[in-house]
Amino acid sequence: MEYYTFTLPEHVFNLFQGKIWSRGIELYEEGEVKDAYAFDEKTVICKVKGTILYTVILHFDGGEVDLECNCEYMDDCKHEVAALMYLKDHPQLPVMKKPYSFDVTELEEFALRVSEAEYDVDEEFGDYDETLNTLYDEIEEVESVELRLQMLLCLNRCFTLNERGAKIVKDLLDEDIDKVYQVLHHNEKSEDLLFSLIVSLAELEDKDCKQSISTLIEYLLNEPLKRKAEAKELYNKYCDD
Repeated sequence: MEYYTFTLPEHVFNLFQGKIWSRGIELYEEGEVKDAYAFDEKTVICKVKGTILYTVILHFDGGEVDLECNCEYMDDCKHEVAALMYLKDHPQLPVMKKPYSFDVTELEEFALRVSEAEYDVDEEFGDYDETLNTLYDEIEEVESVELRLQMLLCLNRCFTLNERGAKIVKDLLDEDIDKVYQVLHHNEKSEDLLFSLIVSLAELEDKDCKQSISTLIEYLLNEPLKRKAEAKELYNKYCDD
């Protein structure tokens, strides 16, 4: 397994004081840092148990450390203290390996068929529903959760998701949500693909899609994002009752 070593600057511990500092130390000592790993050579992600499981992101840049937690306490955050204490005692963290257990050639061949199908429908006025159902048939025949998810994301780039596609999303999340998150975590384009997928689900205006939308947006909010503000807007629009 590959590891990265992170060194915390001393001044980072001066960012917190009082009850926040002491409560953060308590969280760490009580074993509430449930997971910690290197996202890349500059970024650490910690999962800290509070009221729910929160995500703390530490980004290292030129001797400085930026911290972010997805809880409501902003800069006054005990979960960040717990993450710092964990990293102080465990400076060497594992890098999560790509979890793909399928031959990427299968995905490449499917992507080619999707592209050809899109051309047939657009240019030759083929039967849209029939074409889409044929591609859904192919996805549902696949055993691997990883490959099914990648195929669905690929399909969603070219075709508008329908109720059957929404059911595939729900089935994937119900079957193995951890595996889904791992695949998304290691897909460089997953952020943009997920935004597209969430919008497609929302456009169906199906109440059965709400849980899938909420789950996918929660994933976006728990990962290092370039489009964090947009993810929060999606949450406010579709999930915040």
